[in-house]
Amino acid sequence: MVSLDGTPVDSGEEERAVGKGLLMSLQRRFRAFDEAIKLKRYEENAELREKRDRVLRSLRDGLSRQFSASERKPRFDIVNQGSYAMGTGIRPLEGDYDIDVGVLFDVPVTDFPDPTEVKGWVYKAVQSHTANVEFRRNCITVNYVSHGEPKYHVDLAIYARSWWGGWFLARGKQHSSYSQKEWVNSNPKKLMAVV
Repeated sequence: MVSLDGTPVDSGEEERAVGKGLLMSLQRRFRAFDEAIKLKRYEENAELREKRDRVLRSLRDGLSRQFSASERKPRFDIVNQGSYAMGTGIRPLEGDYDIDVGVLFDVPVTDFPDPTEVKGWVYKAVQSHTANVEFRRNCITVNYVSHGEPKYHVDLAIYARSWWGGWFLARGKQHSSYSQKEWVNSNPKKLMAVV
């Protein structure tokens, strides 16, 4: 077998060259596709960051209204979670963008045997933020709609700390039976560090 310039080439080398060219072409196409559908890192995306920050302002303001001056307002940290925090978010073909935020309350989990009590603080604080806020099993969801169509939703996963420094995720709906309400051992900060 002879190459285009007339030098002899064994057929195995030619097949590898053709395969490599095809692979390079596919790789280029995949990168173009990936660029077209992916969202930039969460912190680089101003619109998504702005939605998250609005909800968190509502949470802070709402908690201040709920707890009187004589009561100590619970402190919390946040941790970005999910595809946006990991840089794997994509533009959905249908539906809305999903923004995941962990709300880590600095309260002992043992002080709140019913996890929906702590979730209730969050729900009450943000329920007037948009026309549609849901108290879901694993989170509080704040929905944003534009022209009657879902555009974004922010999922607030609620955590409380353990006595040894770990974290527990609050699970359960407002009116669920007690057996459907639980604190689940979790570590959102460590998960993000590992991934």
